[in-house]
Amino acid sequence: MNLIKVVALCLIALAVPLGASAQTGAVPLAWYGVAHSFYEPGPARGAWVIADESDLALVPPTLRNKAAEALKNLEPRETLIFLSAGMRRTGGFRALVTDVVCDGTKVLVRWTVQSPPPGAMVTQALTHPMSLVRIPAPLALIEVEEISAD
Repeated sequence: MNLIKVVALCLIALAVPLGASAQTGAVPLAWYGVAHSFYEPGPARGAWVIADESDLALVPPTLRNKAAEALKNLEPRETLIFLSAGMRRTGGFRALVTDVVCDGTKVLVRWTVQSPPPGAMVTQALTHPMSLVRIPAPLALIEVEEISAD
C-alpha cells in the first residue's frame, strides 16, 4: 500500500480536516471498547491482535463470545486487539488503550495498565484486568506499543 493510500485511509477513518493532521504530524483515530473482564484468569501481561478464529484461544472464556462476535462484525479496515494486564493482587487496575494515531505509514496503538489512585478502596482479591478493543485500521498497518503509566 503506498503512502498516499495510507494517509487517505487515516483521514477517512477519522474524518478530520487536513489542517489538523499537518499541525501534529499524526492523525488521532477513535477506538472502540468491545468488552472488559477482571476476575477470570487470563494470559500474562501483553497485547495480541485477534486476526481470525484461531486466535480466539488466547482470549479467556468470559470474553471469547464477545471476541467471536466482534470478529464477525469487523469492517474490512478494522482490527480487534486483546489487552491483558496480567494478574494483580487487588482490584482497581485496568488494561486500556491510551492513544491510536496514524503517521501515514502505520497506525500506532499505545496501551497501558492503569493502577488505582493512591488511597482508593479496592477489592482485596486477585484480578486479571483484560480488554477487547476495535481499532479502525487494517491489520497490516497496526503496531502495538505498551507505555508506562507514570
